[in-house]
Amino acid sequence: MMCLSVPHSGMFHSTPAGRFMDVNPALARMLGYASTQEMIETITNIAQQLYAHKDERTHVLKLLHEQGKVQQEVTFRRKDGSTFLALMHIWTSFDADGNMQALVGFIEDRTERQRAATELIQQRTLRESLIDSALDGVLVVDSDGKILFFNQPFVQMWCIPQAIVESRSDEAALGCVIAQLADPQQFLAKVQYLYAHPTEQSRDDILLRDGRIFDRYSTPVEDATGTYYGRVWWFRDITSRLQAEEAIRRSLVQEEVIQVQRTALQELSTPLIPIADNVVVMPLIGTIDSGRAQQVMETLMEGITRHQAAMAILDITGVSVVDTQVAQALVRAAQAVKLLGATVMLTGVQPQMAQTLVQLGVDLNGIITRSTLQAGIAYALAQTQAEHHRR
Repeated sequence: MMCLSVPHSGMFHSTPAGRFMDVNPALARMLGYASTQEMIETITNIAQQLYAHKDERTHVLKLLHEQGKVQQEVTFRRKDGSTFLALMHIWTSFDADGNMQALVGFIEDRTERQRAATELIQQRTLRESLIDSALDGVLVVDSDGKILFFNQPFVQMWCIPQAIVESRSDEAALGCVIAQLADPQQFLAKVQYLYAHPTEQSRDDILLRDGRIFDRYSTPVEDATGTYYGRVWWFRDITSRLQAEEAIRRSLVQEEVIQVQRTALQELSTPLIPIADNVVVMPLIGTIDSGRAQQVMETLMEGITRHQAAMAILDITGVSVVDTQVAQALVRAAQAVKLLGATVMLTGVQPQMAQTLVQLGVDLNGIITRSTLQAGIAYALAQTQAEHHRR
């Protein structure tokens, strides 16, 4: 008999006809037998008793005849009839006539790995479904600039053909985008600059050949240590808004312009973007009056309840003025979120804004703050991962 003393791998020595000559205790336990002797005596036909699918045994033997060794995923049957996925490494030797003499190998139970892979796919599908529900087009790339994901609004606003979507081709997708731009060189120059300066954020407007104008916002994705993982791009079609603003500027005096702009901002939907299982982001842009503050509150409450979020990130990078009214609105939002059992994080606080908040005596107790949106996202994702580990 061969020595099969490795404690954690299921090892075996068998005949080509399908009888075990020797197995180690780890394999006996893996297959549900009380001892190696019980397993050897019970399994008299490996193909019929061990393999859940007999054709897999036939395929393995065929490969052994051709190659002399095989690494193959197969489905095995335990003593109690249950099945599990295993990775089998098996070798054989031949006599002078080319007949197999014996088979030796070891088996790894892939059940946990398969379960983990399934859970990962489910989580990714859920995240992608949530991002697809956002109003903005979202594009995620890795540290090398390769496309990892884009949501359905991105596909629709850039009119990307289904064939390109299904191909997942970076070159084809980029070519489709470039062909629609009024100034493709400027677009590419900004992209290349940001890839060369991975820690920088960017926001600009891009003009398309058909007259549409997109608001383009980009931020890096980093962890708490500053490790760069890639970049997120948000695109919003602001054509209608800009056209309305231009019409207002042409037809109204300054006071009327201010009033109409305030009304237009109130009518813009406040985006609430899920970025993880229990984290949502609300980027705020422009001015915030009492009407818009109420809209922010309602959207935030409804979104936290719908997504069962544990943390909401309010990004005020794009808020032009922080006065008493804005500060009070932020505090009220934080208090309301706390009543729902969630936490508020405030990002994008600039030095001038911080000074204003201090001068106003705003109580920010219970509100987590981070200087940038990417820092807030990294913190939230780290907290989410830590929570998963604790579970």
